[in-house]
Amino acid sequence: MTTREERITRAAKALAYTYADTGKAIECKVCNSWIYTHKRGASAEYDALAVHLENDHPELHKELEKDFYRLNLG
Repeated sequence: MTTREERITRAAKALAYTYADTGKAIECKVCNSWIYTHKRGASAEYDALAVHLENDHPELHKELEKDFYRLNLG
C-alpha cells in the first residue's frame, strides 16, 4: 500500500510530464513561474517541476491523489 505522500509524488510527476516543455528551464502552467535545473536531460526538468508542484501547490494535492488512482500509478 502506498502512502498519501507517495501517491502525491507519483501523481505530481505524471502531471509534470503533461505540463512540461523541454529545456533547461520549465514553466509551471499553474503559477506561470519558471523552474530551473542544472541537470541535463528532459527528465531533469520534469522532476524539478514535479517537486515544485508537490511542494509549492498544496491546493493540488487532492487532485493529484485522484490522478494517482485515475492514471493507475500504484
